[in-house]
Amino acid sequence: MKDTRPVQRIIENNLVLLGIGLGVIYWVLESALAVFVVNMGTFVERILTPDLNEIWRRSLVVGFLITFSVYAQIMINTQKRAEEATNLAYAELNQIFNTAVDGMWVIDKEFTVLRINETFSMLSGLSKDEGGDKKCYEVFRGPFCQTPNCSLIRILGGEERVEVDVEKERNDGLRIPCIVTATPFRTLGGELIGIVEAFKDISERKRAEEALQKYNKVLEESNHLKGLMTDILSHDLLNPAGVVKTSSEILLERETNIEKRKFLELIKNATSNLIERIENAAKYSKLELIERIECSRLDLNTILRKTIREFEYQLEEKQIHVDYLPEGEYPAWANAMLSEVFLNLISNAIKYSPPGSRIELDIQERSDDKWVVSVKDFGEGIPEKNKAKLFTRFERLDKENVKGTGLGLAIAKRIVELHSGHIWVEDNPNGGSIFYVSLRKESPVKSEEGQAG
Repeated sequence: MKDTRPVQRIIENNLVLLGIGLGVIYWVLESALAVFVVNMGTFVERILTPDLNEIWRRSLVVGFLITFSVYAQIMINTQKRAEEATNLAYAELNQIFNTAVDGMWVIDKEFTVLRINETFSMLSGLSKDEGGDKKCYEVFRGPFCQTPNCSLIRILGGEERVEVDVEKERNDGLRIPCIVTATPFRTLGGELIGIVEAFKDISERKRAEEALQKYNKVLEESNHLKGLMTDILSHDLLNPAGVVKTSSEILLERETNIEKRKFLELIKNATSNLIERIENAAKYSKLELIERIECSRLDLNTILRKTIREFEYQLEEKQIHVDYLPEGEYPAWANAMLSEVFLNLISNAIKYSPPGSRIELDIQERSDDKWVVSVKDFGEGIPEKNKAKLFTRFERLDKENVKGTGLGLAIAKRIVELHSGHIWVEDNPNGGSIFYVSLRKESPVKSEEGQAG
C-alpha cells in the first residue's frame, strides 16, 4: 500500500493556502455557473464585476473557507508543538532511564518485565530483547521472589517505597549483592500499573567489608600474639636479669676491694638499665594494643603530690628542691595510668638537673576547658636536633650524657594520647627544659560515655 504520509504532511503545513485556493476555486465556479447556466453576461464580467448579491454570497463562503483553514492550521500547529514537546520529554526521560548509574527495570502487576535500561542489562546479563515479556523472577532471582517480602507484592499492598539489601542471581549463576529500591509505577490518572525497581551494585563495598573483617581478624590475632610474645620475652629476660642484679648487690655488700667493687657496680648498673629497658618495652607494647581507656574523675593535685613523694630519696640525695604551689582540687577526666606520665617527667627532670638546683611544677587553667601541667628543670636543656625525635620510641638522641632508655617519653606520649591530650617540650629561658601536658577537665557526661582515645 502506498504511503500517503508525505502528502498528508504537505496538506497539514499549508492549510491556509489550501483555504485561499478553495475560495478562489469557488469564486471561479460560481462565475461559470452564472454564465453557462443562468446566462448572465460574459465569464470575465462575472469574475471581475459580479453584482452586489453575488459579491456578498461569494465573500461569505470564501471568508468562511479561509477562516476555517487558518483556525485548522493554528490547531494543527499547536498539536504539533505539543507532540514535539511530548516526544522531547519522552526522549529525555528515555535517555535518563537508559544512562542511569543504577540498573532499572519496569514491572507490571503480573510480574512481567516491561522495560530495562542499559545498566540493568550489563548488571543482569540480560539483553533488552530478551527482557521483554519475561517474568522478573525468571531473569534476576532473589530470596524474596514470590514471597510476601517481594517488592511488587509490598507495593501492591500499599507501601510507597521499599528498600532492601539483597543478593540477586543471574541466569548464568553469578550472584550480585544489591541495594534494591522499588517505587510505584502509575498512569497519569494515578492508577497503579506496576513498579519501578532500581538496583545499586554493592559488590565492591561487600568485598571491601570482607577484606576489612579479615584484616581486623588478622590484626586481632597479631596483637594477641604480640602481647603473648611480649609477656614471654619480658618474663624470660627479667628473671635472669633480676638474679644478676641481686647477686651483684650481695657481692657488693661483701666485697672490700676497690677495683672489684667498681666492676660489680658496673654490672649492677648495667643490669638495672637492662631491667628498665625490658619493663619499658613490655609496657609500651601493651600500650600500643590499647585503643580506648576507661576514665573517671581524678584530681591532678593529688596525683602530682603523691608522685613527688616517691622521689624524696633522690631529691634529698641530689639536694634538689621542688617548687610546687597549687592548692585545692584540679579535677580531670583521666585514668590511673596518668601517674606514669608524671613519674617519667619528674624522674627525667631529676636526672638532668645539677645538684643543688630546683624543679618547678605547676597546673594552669586554659581557655579551651583544659588543664596544663608543667614540669620545669634548670639543667642543660635539649639540643634543637633532638626535639623532633624526643617522643619517638627507640630513637637515639645526639647527646653524650643521655641517661634514658629511649622509651620513657614515648610511653608518656602514648598515655597522654589515650587521654585525648597533648604533650610537648619548650626551652626554659633560664636554662633547662619545660615539659607541658594538656588534659581535659572533668567531663560533664557520665563515665560510661566519657572514654578517651
